[in-house]
Amino acid sequence: MSTEQSSFLGRLLFNRSLRRWARIADASTKTRLSVLRKRRGMARRLLVHLNRFVHVADNRLALPLIGSQAIQKSHDSDWAWRPETWSGPLPAQGMASVPSKSMLGREISLHHDCDLSELSLRQVTSAKPI
Repeated sequence: MSTEQSSFLGRLLFNRSLRRWARIADASTKTRLSVLRKRRGMARRLLVHLNRFVHVADNRLALPLIGSQAIQKSHDSDWAWRPETWSGPLPAQGMASVPSKSMLGREISLHHDCDLSELSLRQVTSAKPI
């Protein structure tokens, strides 16, 4: 376990960074486009790590455990498998007009024969409030 999260300096730096991003978000409607583009790139780089952390934290902290492979299976089955899509959050929380062969995570794809896709989906878990 790292100590930077519990140290005074670590908390101070975190709070300072949090306030800075809050100011950046508040000012985003009036920021010059060149500056806005740079800050968006910075935010996206940060978001990659934040999303990865939240994914792991949700899996470890959710009740029932999202990452749990303990699933009910029928008595006559030899094995059962829970794909990644059912053990953690999808990369996108929802999709509309979903085309055929769309990937839902890394392990599942959605196939349909609709000429005009009117399919939409949203992943909702018991771990997070709607």
